Amino acid sequence: MKTSLDCIPCFLSQSLEASRMVSDDREVHEKVLKKVMNYLQNISFDFPPPFVSRKVHEIIRREVGSKDPYKTAKEKSNIVAKGYYEKLNKIVDESQDPFICSLKVAIAGNAIDFGTMNRIGIDEA
Repeated sequence: MKTSLDCIPCFLSQSLEASRMVSDDREVHEKVLKKVMNYLQNISFDFPPPFVSRKVHEIIRREVGSKDPYKTAKEKSNIVAKGYYEKLNKIVDESQDPFICSLKVAIAGNAIDFGTMNRIGIDEA
């Protein structure tokens, strides 16, 4: 899969959102967006979007001074997810095929992603 023109707004949106998660400073947000836009001007659209996104997030982390801009959001999500543990464990234990059911639960958990515009929350997963 190659990066398309439609990916560019998403990269910029991710950049702004991630920088806002770490800082309330508009100047930091502007600096991040300018650095990301500068990088995006020179990308090859032959690269897959995850490659470009990885580079974009390297810029974000460097500019905001955070190894993980999504850390707080993930911590909150983990607390909520732990509240589902007993219920999901019971569903798996009582299923006809616990292995397949466990796979489905794992897939649903992996669908939760804070770095995409197509948000899937815990309830939707």
